[in-house]
Order: sequence, then C-alpha cells, then structure tokens
Amino acid sequence: MIIDFDGLTIIIFALIFIIVSVFIKKIKNPPVTYFILLLVMFIYLANVARLTIFPIYINCHFEENLYDNINIVPFSRLVVRDVFMNILMAIPMGIGLPFICRKMNNYIRMAVFGVAFGVLIEGLQFLGAVISNNFTVRYIDINDAFFNFCGVLLGYFLLRIFAGIFVKADRTKMINFWKYVYDICSLNSNTGVKEYDKK
Repeated sequence: MIIDFDGLTIIIFALIFIIVSVFIKKIKNPPVTYFILLLVMFIYLANVARLTIFPIYINCHFEENLYDNINIVPFSRLVVRDVFMNILMAIPMGIGLPFICRKMNNYIRMAVFGVAFGVLIEGLQFLGAVISNNFTVRYIDINDAFFNFCGVLLGYFLLRIFAGIFVKADRTKMINFWKYVYDICSLNSNTGVKEYDKK
C-alpha cells in the first residue's frame, strides 16, 4: 500500500487545523489575524510533509535499501543543491513560528526548535523507511537536519531585521492585521518596544 499526498491527506490536514484552531480559540481566544497566520503555517507544514515524508510505503515488498541511504557523518557527501534547498525550506519556519508562539522570541529558543525541526524530519523519514520494511526512496542525512537548523535561524534573523524596521512605523494608523504583526515584531526587535494593549 502506498500512502501519497493526495486529496485525503489534504482533508486530514484540514481537519487537524480545525481541531487545533477550536482548541486554541477556547483556551486563548486570539484575534482573527492569528488564525490567518496559523493557516499559512499549516499550509507550509503540509508542503514540508509532502516534500520530505510522502509517499509512505506500507507492506510493499521492495528490496531493502535503508542502510545504504543513511549518512550520519556530518559534512560528508555534501551536495550544494541539497544544502541550498534544505536551508530555503526551513526559512519560513524561522519567520512564521514567532507569530504563532509568542514565547519563541529569542535566538536560543529558536535554535533549540531548529535542532528539533531538522531531527524530526529526518526521524520521520527513518520511521517511514522502517514501516516500509527498510525501503526508502529518500536519503536520510544528518546534513539535512543541520541545514534545516540553519534555515530556521536564518529565517528568524530575517524576521529580527524586518521587526527592527517595522516597529518604527506608527501603529495607531494600522489596520488590525498589521497591528498584530507590529505587536509580534515588537517582541522580536532590539528596540525594547513593548507589546501594545490590543483593546
């Protein structure tokens, strides 16, 4: 059986988004802007899953190749294109996560998350291969995890640059969407600007 990223998978992701949104609405009641940005992040994560995890092969009797497609030696077998793509793929996470989780507002927390993000992707690839009777169509590489980590930090670095510029704008003239963006930027800038009251 082959589980691919198809219409059913999209429906499952949509249901997960609805459940998560209802739960967050009950415990935090954030503004509509939060849910717009949460949806954007869900779409992003769905595409990351599509690119890195799917398809999943279950009970398919292919020749075992898992251990021929694993690299646990850092900075060996580097491919420039793979380095670039892994960094690029993780940049949106570094930019978007602080808008969803306000506690992710410094480099240390983002670095810890970046490590977890990269390891999780490679770990899921390994698990998928084990489920597929040690068969994989992917290359499970510690370098991918490292450059995903770099991408998350680079994304957060870009957010900090944007935040430092954006908080200089006049918040009182902004619509609610940009006020929310301003408040998040104020938590992620070096200016010491505090979050405004949303009322």
